Amino acid sequence: MPTLKIFRVLVVYNYQPNFYLIRDQLEQLGCNCNVTEAKSGEEAIATFQINPFDLVIVDRTLVRMSGTELAAAIKAIKPQTPIIMVTGGGEEIEKPPHVDVLLHRPVTIADLQKAIETATATAS
Repeated sequence: MPTLKIFRVLVVYNYQPNFYLIRDQLEQLGCNCNVTEAKSGEEAIATFQINPFDLVIVDRTLVRMSGTELAAAIKAIKPQTPIIMVTGGGEEIEKPPHVDVLLHRPVTIADLQKAIETATATAS
């Protein structure tokens, strides 16, 4: 499995176990990266404005700000940022604008790797 060349990843979830799952999957993929957690859209924007990130992974359902709204805000700050949105509940939705890849839970390591490869190729 090739080593991923992403170094700074912002993961935005309001449910901490999902953050840990994504962080652990990134480690299993061999991603030599610094993973930062944000628990809300507002926290993610504040963090993103201070620190540049190579990839943002966001939950579709956040408190006070949706993942779709957050993706638009991130792209307004730095349009070339790859964004992966994760959704669950078996709902079929179309990929929102400003999102490079839409993933449905449960997310496997293979799903995450393919999403990262697609998102980084799409956003460049």
